[in-house]
Amino acid sequence: MTIPLYNVTDTWNDSSTVFTALQVNVTNTASATGSRLFDFQLGGNTALYLDKTPTLVLDGNAFAIGNPSIRLGSAAGRGLAAVNNSVCLINSAGQPTFAPPVSPNTAGWCVPADYFLGFSNTSADASQTGDAIFYRDAAAIIAQRNSANPQTFRVYNTASGSPGTDYERGVMDWTTTSNVLTIGTQAGGSGTKRAVTLLGEIITVDAGSGGSNFDVQLVSTSKFRVTGAQNAVRTSSTWGFGWGSGEASTTADTVLNRVAAGVVNFAQSVTATPNGWMQWAGQKRLNVDHSVTSSTTLVNIAGAPSPDVPALAAALVAGRTYDFEVYISFTCAGAGGIKVSVAADATLTATDIRWDGYIMDTAISPDVSSLKAVAQSNALGGVLGSITSGTSGLVRIHGTITVNVAGTMQIQFAQNVSNGTATVCKRGSRLRVFDVA
Repeated sequence: MTIPLYNVTDTWNDSSTVFTALQVNVTNTASATGSRLFDFQLGGNTALYLDKTPTLVLDGNAFAIGNPSIRLGSAAGRGLAAVNNSVCLINSAGQPTFAPPVSPNTAGWCVPADYFLGFSNTSADASQTGDAIFYRDAAAIIAQRNSANPQTFRVYNTASGSPGTDYERGVMDWTTTSNVLTIGTQAGGSGTKRAVTLLGEIITVDAGSGGSNFDVQLVSTSKFRVTGAQNAVRTSSTWGFGWGSGEASTTADTVLNRVAAGVVNFAQSVTATPNGWMQWAGQKRLNVDHSVTSSTTLVNIAGAPSPDVPALAAALVAGRTYDFEVYISFTCAGAGGIKVSVAADATLTATDIRWDGYIMDTAISPDVSSLKAVAQSNALGGVLGSITSGTSGLVRIHGTITVNVAGTMQIQFAQNVSNGTATVCKRGSRLRVFDVA
């Protein structure tokens, strides 16, 4: 029997009564799989039904903009719709805002390019302000940003809570230090700060436009630093540069250590007794001839391009002992000769200095008679001088100096006797200095 239901009116008027406007009670002892508790149709086509499992099915038309299958609220177009066999959220403009993508596959969810995925700042209330937000910057680019607020990204190894006081994590953030990107590991409570490994055939640190501002350092210990400001790789004075018999992880058996300013030794470890030295404190060579005419006043032996800058000179450090050698090739009128002095600038003083030297006349066959002067001195400013038989010769000085106050040791020369023919220190004359203690 078919009874059409066009209008049903019911009155609820007792607050103590639980009313039911429509109730259907089916006793199911046997029925086919597709049996339905109700089936609403339009024009012979099912629009909504509830089967016996029970499953409620809205079998409407395919989604169209502005026509969601289920409208939420009074605003046109806003609600739920089936898209690509999945349910999606439809905004008030009738556009899908949370839906599976068309490609590469539909086993996932997407939001529009100008939307974000985020978390609100309030527990159990997604409608509040979002403050941890992911955006699409461009194709294949995900961004975590929130206006001018610095962001933090963390990956946890362990956490005792959310995150709790005991944790181990990796971090990349702008919040540990203001305006500085921090990348590394952190730990709290009983957690351990873990190692960081960078993998790759080539790992490049690019200073970009920073130029001399480039700076890589071990901040917590200040033991190692690569700095563009000084164009240098630097370590702490208590560290050395070492090599082992194999990879870098093997025990070092050859180490370069700093002893003092400008002084490096070789040893088998940082603390081992040195078994070799890099004691070179400098070599200076005269690059052009330097002549003096009609003058017995000592002057610094200088070269080009600045004749006022000593060519044969070395800066010495306070507290260090140096071994030095002077070799001067010269020409002159025999009657003028040459004199040479181991002198100091305005600051250098010596705790001890002693040197021996001689002048050899190259016009005479090498024998005792070719030695024109032999001198020994224990003071800065000591002089070795002589006239010569011929017109050329050489000067050799060898000594040691222990520095009291740092300064520059300078080699000076003049004519031994004033003469109108120039005395010339020849190009190639040199000073060599070795740090020995």
